Amino acid sequence: ICHKCDGDYSLAFLSCVIIAALGVLTSLGIGNCSAGNRAVQWPRLNPFAHHWETFCLMRQNRQLFRCVFINTYFWFFGTATQLLMISYGQEIIHCNDGEIGVIQAVLGIGIGIGTGCLGWISKEKIRFGLIRPFGIAIAGLMLVLGLFPLAKWAVFALFGILGFVGGIYQLPASTAIQYFSPEGQRGQFISATNALDGISMLASAVFLMLFSGVLHLAPNYVFVVLLYIMNVLFETSNRSIMVMIAYR
Repeated sequence: ICHKCDGDYSLAFLSCVIIAALGVLTSLGIGNCSAGNRAVQWPRLNPFAHHWETFCLMRQNRQLFRCVFINTYFWFFGTATQLLMISYGQEIIHCNDGEIGVIQAVLGIGIGIGTGCLGWISKEKIRFGLIRPFGIAIAGLMLVLGLFPLAKWAVFALFGILGFVGGIYQLPASTAIQYFSPEGQRGQFISATNALDGISMLASAVFLMLFSGVLHLAPNYVFVVLLYIMNVLFETSNRSIMVMIAYR
């Protein structure tokens, strides 16, 4: 919007306010939920202590802990990708601000379509068997973005596919977190998972500062570094994913 209005941010600001207001109005249609565990006390001044206790409980359930691990990496990777696509678009394929906005929109739409399709296909089952192949697909897409010169339309298409594949990769893990969490502590476990997701997003910013700002690595090669990290995670989590498939 700013690009079309010659840098005038007022219309973009107004659009954000309208979207936020529509979100608030839509939320009014959500029914009130009763407290899951009224015996839980107000968190202490150090919220990390409570989350740490929850993480220790999570480790007792290997399937749950691995799903949290996979979900956390997704948020690390997703945040890094969103931040990286700005410099990638500007330096590698020479996009203007409007075109970078299109890439971000395509990625988000891809994620929405991917999760929607998987939810429709899965019905009431958790498709653990999709985590590994779609994780490999993410790695392949990062390899293409990192090592091969691409036209703008190809980059737009690849980011859309990356969003679609990423949505399918993440949904089984996030669903399994709720499935494996104890019924009386589900909210506590989800809260701790959200805290870990926030930490992973901050870690992705530090990751980009290190490789892009300090080491001055080109954006396309940072994708290759993300690919290497994913490969290491696959090696450490592959056995557990196979156990989860057998469990189901």
